[in-house]
Amino acid sequence: MPGYEHHWDDVFIDTYQSEQLGNRGPSPSHSDESQYLLRRSVMLNFMQEVSPQEAQQRVRSGALLIDVREASEYEEVHAQGARLMPLSEFQVQSASLPRDQEIVLICRSGARSGQATQFLLDQGYVSVANTLGGTLAWQAAGLPTEGAQA
Repeated sequence: MPGYEHHWDDVFIDTYQSEQLGNRGPSPSHSDESQYLLRRSVMLNFMQEVSPQEAQQRVRSGALLIDVREASEYEEVHAQGARLMPLSEFQVQSASLPRDQEIVLICRSGARSGQATQFLLDQGYVSVANTLGGTLAWQAAGLPTEGAQA
């Protein structure tokens, strides 16, 4: 997303010092700090990708389905139950997304929703997934859709 930058190193180091040292005692060794940063970055940045069938199952189980395409694309056809949140507005609108509910993202083919998924992971969301193949794969699987072309 344009203008999106993250600076996790300072956050990880501060978190390491707070969690491991309670902000007291000697500074951690470089190797301890490096291992901690690696573990935290893997944990925070792992993107889960699911098939359209798995995405639908998760939505049936209570996950929120977010379509990040633009409004004109969404109006043509979208996965049943998907809520529109265009990628062009995602950084601002995503603040309204719940952190205590799983979020499944979808777009046309999976690329834009992958960007949005990574953005949420970088913001600290932990229960997010990208739909592999997007709406095209959702339709090809015969899953329910809504919109003008549904």
